[in-house]
Amino acid sequence: MLETIINTQLLVKQRYPHSDIDLPTGIDHHFYQMVSDVFQSPGCFKASLFQQFDLPVILDYLRRTHTFYLTRRLAEINMAIHQLDFKISHKTYWVSLLSHFFERICKELAEHINEEEQHLFPYVDALILLRHGKNTQYDFRRKVELINYALDHDDHVEMQLRSLIGVLKKERTQFSDHLALNVLLTRLELFDLDLTIHAKIENEVLVPKAIDLEQRLFNQQPGA
Repeated sequence: MLETIINTQLLVKQRYPHSDIDLPTGIDHHFYQMVSDVFQSPGCFKASLFQQFDLPVILDYLRRTHTFYLTRRLAEINMAIHQLDFKISHKTYWVSLLSHFFERICKELAEHINEEEQHLFPYVDALILLRHGKNTQYDFRRKVELINYALDHDDHVEMQLRSLIGVLKKERTQFSDHLALNVLLTRLELFDLDLTIHAKIENEVLVPKAIDLEQRLFNQQPGA
C-alpha cells in the first residue's frame, strides 16, 4: 500500500508544501530522488549509493527531516488519533490509552532529535569547517565518539512505533469506523518507514563518512 501512496511528487509536496518547484533552491535534487526511490522500494536501500554525496548534503537532509517530524508529521498523526476518537466515542478509554502511548513516543523522539542536534551534528559541522581550513569554536576535547555512535544509537522509538502499529492491526475489530483507523495506520506506517530510512542514512552513510573525514583530519589510521 505504501508503494502506491508514496511517490516522488507526494514526498516533495509533503516536505515542501509551499514550493512552486520540485525542490527548494540549494537542495540536491539527485539526493532527494534517490531517497524517494527508497521510499517506493525500501528493500533497495544501499548505503554505498549514498556515499557519493558530500556531508553537508546529508546533514541538510537529516536536519530537514527532524524539522518535518516535529512540525508536521507528529501533528498529522495526532490529528488522525483525534479523528478516530471522534468516530468511536463509545471507546474513548481505548483511544485515551492510544493517545498516551503516542505522547510518550513523541517525547522520546524529541529527546532523540535534540541529542543529535546538540551533539552529533555540531561535531560533523566542525569537521567540515576544518576540512575547508576554516576556524571553528567547537571544543574538540568534548568530541563525539563516532565509532561508538552508531552502535550505541538505539532504535527505541521505531520499536515502540511498530508495537503500536501491531496493536492497532490486532485490535482492528474493536473499531466500527475502519476508514478512520486505516488513515491512522497509514500515517503511522509512513512515519515508521520515514524513520527507518532516516536512521539508515544517518548510521550507514553520515557516521561512516564523518569517521573517514575525522581520521584524515587527525592523521589517524582506521581502527586505531
